[in-house]
Amino acid sequence: MNSNSPSPASTVSDDEFLSQFFRDGNELKWDAYTNRSMGANTRESLRPWIEAFQANIRPRLLPRVHETSQQSCWYAFAENAKDARGLREQLTAFLGPTYTDFHGQLAVFDDADPVDHLCATRFGPFVFKLNVLSKQDRDVVAERLRLIQALDQRRPEWTLESQKPIGRLIRDLEMAIVVGNEPSAWSCYDGIRSRGRLSAHNLSFLQIRIHAAFGRWAEILALPRTDDLVRVHRPVRVTEAILTAVYEVRFRKFENSGDIAQAVSEFLERQTEFGTLFQTLKPLKDRSALKAHLLRAVASTPVRFDQIEVLSEQLSGGNDSSWVASLVDFARRHSASTPPTHSLKTSEEQAKDAIEIGDFDRAFQLLLQSASSVSVLRQAVEVAFEIGTLQVALEALQFFDSAPEDLRDKALGRRTTSLNLEELRRLTATPVETETPRAVNSWMDWFEALEDEAFLEFAADVVQAGSVDWPIGSALTLPGSASQLAHRIILTRPPTQSEIVRNAVPVMITSFLPDDRPLRPAKPIYKALTEVIIFDSSIGSDDLEALEKLAEAILQCGPNAVDGDFTHVLDIYKEAWAQRASIHHLDWAMNGVDLLIEYGVPQHANVAEFFSAVVNSIRTWPRRLESSQWELLGYLALDLDLSFMLLGLRPNETTATQTPQVPKNVIGGTSVAIYSLTERIATRAKQMIEKHFSGITFHLCHDHACTDRLRNLARSVDIFLVNTWDAKHAATNAIHDNRDPNQATLHPKSKSAASLLETLLCHVRNI
Repeated sequence: MNSNSPSPASTVSDDEFLSQFFRDGNELKWDAYTNRSMGANTRESLRPWIEAFQANIRPRLLPRVHETSQQSCWYAFAENAKDARGLREQLTAFLGPTYTDFHGQLAVFDDADPVDHLCATRFGPFVFKLNVLSKQDRDVVAERLRLIQALDQRRPEWTLESQKPIGRLIRDLEMAIVVGNEPSAWSCYDGIRSRGRLSAHNLSFLQIRIHAAFGRWAEILALPRTDDLVRVHRPVRVTEAILTAVYEVRFRKFENSGDIAQAVSEFLERQTEFGTLFQTLKPLKDRSALKAHLLRAVASTPVRFDQIEVLSEQLSGGNDSSWVASLVDFARRHSASTPPTHSLKTSEEQAKDAIEIGDFDRAFQLLLQSASSVSVLRQAVEVAFEIGTLQVALEALQFFDSAPEDLRDKALGRRTTSLNLEELRRLTATPVETETPRAVNSWMDWFEALEDEAFLEFAADVVQAGSVDWPIGSALTLPGSASQLAHRIILTRPPTQSEIVRNAVPVMITSFLPDDRPLRPAKPIYKALTEVIIFDSSIGSDDLEALEKLAEAILQCGPNAVDGDFTHVLDIYKEAWAQRASIHHLDWAMNGVDLLIEYGVPQHANVAEFFSAVVNSIRTWPRRLESSQWELLGYLALDLDLSFMLLGLRPNETTATQTPQVPKNVIGGTSVAIYSLTERIATRAKQMIEKHFSGITFHLCHDHACTDRLRNLARSVDIFLVNTWDAKHAATNAIHDNRDPNQATLHPKSKSAASLLETLLCHVRNI
C-alpha cells in the first residue's frame, strides 16, 4: 500500500528512531555501528550524520542502503510545512535531478517498508527521499548534503532588531562568492529569500550566480525555473552563467572528443531550448559562453562569419585554440559558396532581419544608423533593454532624446516601450524630470556621481551593470589615476553614501583583481579597499578572507617600505584580529603570519606584535586547537625566532586523549597531489606532511584552468588534496571529472596548511 498521508508524527525518541532506522530494510545496521563491528571507513562516514541527528542539527539527514538493490538513498526530515518548503529549495539547489531522482516531491511512503513506515510515523508527511542515481555519485551527494548542514549552522538568527538591509545581504553574498565560501553564499541567499522582498525570478538569478561561481553547471540547467529564465529579460551575468552551463553540460563532451559535426547537429536539435540566450555578445568574457556563441554562429544558416571573426579574436590564445580553429575551419568548408550580394534594404529593414535571427548587437547598430521614426525609436529602446549593458543604454537614450518630440510621444504610446525606456533611465541613473543621460562610464564617474543625492537611488543598479564593461585600464594607466580613485574610495561621506560604497566593495575586488591576479598599478586601490573593509562595523569571516586576498595582492605588487606598504598590511592584520580574535578564525590568523613571512614583511615591520597577539588569544582556549594547528604554529614561531612564546602554552596530552599516532611509512610509495592556487600554502602543507610520512611522491599544482598536466595528475595520483577554498572551478571540475571513484579525493575544511595536513591524517587513520 502506498500513502502520502501517514499518521501524525509520534513521540519516538531520537535514539529509538536511529536504532530502528538502521535495522530491517537498511544494509547499515545500528548494532554494527554501536559495537564497532562495522567497517572502519563505513562507520567513519556514517558517524557525522548520526551525531548531527542526535544534536538536532538541521536539516536532519540520514542515509540508507537498500538490502536487496544496494541502492543508496537519503532521507531528509523537516518538522513542519514551513521548514519543508525551505528544505525542498535547498535540496533542489544543491542536488536536484542531477545526481538523484529528486524533483521537489515529498516522499511517497510504502507502508510495507519498515524504514518508510518508521519515518512516516515519526515525521509525518514532512520527509523527502533522494535515491542516488549512480554509485559513482554517492560521495558527491554526501558532500553536497554536508554543505546544506553547514549552511544551516552558519545561518544567523534573524530578528527585527538585527536584520540586515537587503543591500547588505546581497553585498555579503557577493563577498562570499569573491572568497570562494559556498556555504556562506547559500546562507546569505537563504536570508534574502526569507525576507520575501525579491521576486521568484530575482531569487533564481541569485541561485544561478552562486551555482556559476562554484562551477555547478548541471545544477543551473536543473533549476525548475531555468526553462522560463531563458525566455525573459535577465542580468548580463545571469545570461553568461546559463550560456556557460549550456556549453559545459551539452557541448563540452564534443570539444573533448573533437567531434564538430556532432556538436553542430546537437546544437541544431536543441536550439529551441535556448530562448533568447544568443541575442547579444556584449559583454561576455567567459570562454565557454563565447564558445557557445561560436558554435551557434557555425551552426547558423547561413553561417555567421561576421560573428565568427569577432569570436575568433576574443578566443585566441587559449588552451582550446585548436578546437576554436577547427570550428572556424568547419564553417568555411561546410558553408554554401554563394557570391556576395549588395542589399537594397534600408537600415531599418536590415535591423528587422537581424532581430528576426536574434542578432541584437547588429540590429542595434543598424537602428542607430536609421532615420528617426516611431518604429525605429521603439525598436532601438526595446533592443537596448534586451542587450542590457550600460553603454548601450546610454547610446539608446541619446538616440531617443535626440528625436523630434512628436515621434517620441507616439513611440511612448506603446506600454512596452515606455517601461523599457524607464528601465534604461534607471540603469543610467537618469532622473525622469531631466531626461538627460548621465555619462557614468567608469569607476571615477560613479564615485563622482555619488556626490549628487539624486543619483543615490540608482547607484547600486549602475555599479552592478557598469562594472561588467567599465574599462579598468583608464583607472590604472593614466598618471595618478589609481591614487585618485583610491582617494575617492576612502573619502569621508554621509552614512547613505558610505553604505553604498561598502556594499560595492565585492564588485570592486572582482573588477580590480581579475581572476585573482593582481595588477601592479592597482596597489593604491587594494590598500584603500582594505581600509573600507576594516572600518566596517559588520566585518565577518568572508571579509577576513577578502582582507587576506587584498593583502597578498599588495605584497605581490612591488611593496615599498617608503610608501608604508609593509606596515599597512601588518596593521590591517593586527586590527582585524583585535576585532575578530576567535578559535574559528585561528587558521586565518596563522595564514596571515605565514603570508607576512613569505613576503619578507618581518624585515620591514614588527610582525612579532601580531604573532604575540595571536598567541595571547590562544591562551584562553588552548585545548580547542587541533594537533595540526599546534604544528603549524610551531613552524611559524621557528621562522620568526619566537619559539619561546609557545613555551608552556600547549596542554599536556594524556595517553587517553592523545590522537593515535600514524606510522610514518603507512602510505609509503603513495603519490600525493595538492591543488591550491596559493603556492605558499601548498608548499607549507608539503613541508608538514613530509614530517609525518615517509616515501611519498609529491606533486603541487596551481593551474588556473584545465591543463594536460592537471588531467594526468587527476588520473594517476593515489591521493589528491583539493583546496577548493582558493581554487578555480575550471580546474577543480577537471580534477573530479578525471578521478576514478575509488581514488581518494580529499577536501579540507579550510584553505590553511594545517587543514590540509589534518584532512590527510584523518584519511590515513581510516584506511
